[in-house]
Amino acid sequence: MDTGLRRYELAADDERVLASLEFQTAINLIKVEASELAVAIVLSALRACGLSGYRNDGDFTVGRYLRDVLSSPIMINNERILANTGTSALMTAIPESLRN
Repeated sequence: MDTGLRRYELAADDERVLASLEFQTAINLIKVEASELAVAIVLSALRACGLSGYRNDGDFTVGRYLRDVLSSPIMINNERILANTGTSALMTAIPESLRN
């Protein structure tokens, strides 16, 4: 995701780049990655806390965070993004980073 941030910073002043299909696809994939990583992080916290994290009445409760983070793939609509990415990827050039 750090690469995505750098990519955005380089393109921030260029509306042509920001509007490009390649850039929009990359940003959408970052959204999907972020939502999946957030789920993995909260599940790791739950594993670290054990039963104390699962309960709703203690200092180590992560139930609310788990519920919130599990909604992110739904709100971001990861499945739709990934389905549309295949189509848009066919219409864009191969990125420099993937050539060789």
